[in-house]
Amino acid sequence: MRKSNVKRYVEFKGEHPMFEDGKCYSYAEYSKGTGVDGGRPVSRDTIKSRLQHEQFCTPDHLKSYRGFKFKEGHNYNSKEHREHRLTASRLESKNERLMAKWLKVPL
Repeated sequence: MRKSNVKRYVEFKGEHPMFEDGKCYSYAEYSKGTGVDGGRPVSRDTIKSRLQHEQFCTPDHLKSYRGFKFKEGHNYNSKEHREHRLTASRLESKNERLMAKWLKVPL
């Protein structure tokens, strides 16, 4: 289990003027990169709650308060969602996925 005082970096996937596809950023960096279109920036805590159970950040996660919507018909307390959280991959970064790939190779 990860320590609570360690920065979490989440990989970005998609197109955004402030972020590169495939590069990892912290919650604070994502927060500073929002609001570039003249809107109100999204707080770090909001970004953290949106990305809490996600492996990747998309441009949809960086939308303003009025523009962001959770997936339609998605119940975050449903049995399917709990099952997904329990079985989701815990490999958070590109380096961890590469390491897992090579650790499976027989010697």
